[in-house]
Amino acid sequence: MSDGILLAGNIFVDRLNEQGVSTGQIFGPINTQKLAIKTEAESKVRTSNKKATKGQALDDVKIPKPAVVTWEFDDQPAELVALALMGEVADINFAAGALADAPITMPNHQGWIETGAKNFTDDVVVKQAANELVLGKDYEFNFALGLIRSIKGGALAAGGSITVSG
Repeated sequence: MSDGILLAGNIFVDRLNEQGVSTGQIFGPINTQKLAIKTEAESKVRTSNKKATKGQALDDVKIPKPAVVTWEFDDQPAELVALALMGEVADINFAAGALADAPITMPNHQGWIETGAKNFTDDVVVKQAANELVLGKDYEFNFALGLIRSIKGGALAAGGSITVSG
C-alpha cells in the first residue's frame, strides 16, 4: 500500500530574499518525482504534581521538531543548480584568447594556473628561457579555460618562470 497519490502538475520555484519576499526569479516547470513535507514531534508525558496524584500521567504533550522537506527531480536547469549552491546564473561568453610571450610563474606543485586568456587553438608555445617545452611531457594545457600545469617529472616539475604564446 502506498502513502502517496499520483497526480499531474507543474512545479515552479520562486527565489526568496532573506525577508521571505519574492525576488521575481521564478523558474520551471521542474519535472518533480517527489515533493514531501514530513513533520515530526517529540512526545512528552505531563505528570501531576498534586500531593494525591503525584507522578500520574495527565496528558501527552507534543513538541514539534523542524519539518523535513524532500524534493526529488530529474531536471537540472542552471537556475536549480545555482539555487542548490546558493549562487547566481550568469552568461559567460569569452572570445578566443591570444597571448604573445605572456610571463607566468609556475608553482612548485602540479596545480593549474591561469594564463590570462581562454579558448585557445592548439598552437600554444610554452618556453622556459629559450627552451621550448613539450606539451604532454613537461606541461598540460586546458585550451578552453586557458589553464596550464606542470607534469611531475617534466622540465617544470619544480616550478619557475615561463612564457606562453598562442
